[in-house]
Amino acid sequence: MNSNDIVLPGEFTKNIDIVFDVIYRPYKTKLLEDAERNGVKVIPGIEMLLGQGAAAFKMWTGIEPPINAMKKSALEALGVKI
Repeated sequence: MNSNDIVLPGEFTKNIDIVFDVIYRPYKTKLLEDAERNGVKVIPGIEMLLGQGAAAFKMWTGIEPPINAMKKSALEALGVKI
């Protein structure tokens, strides 16, 4: 199975408000694309990855993490243009 395989039918996202995918590559998985087509708010997996990285950074350094710079770098590394 790869990140664009989907085990849920596209109709699954018709009756929900939000889909949060934990996969961050590709940035938008088939699940997120299906959800967007159905008007559902989507949160890509990169958000979880960034949140975990930011929490670890703060825990280890005691310094507030530069989350915007982290996000910009992560999206650039993934080739995502927003």
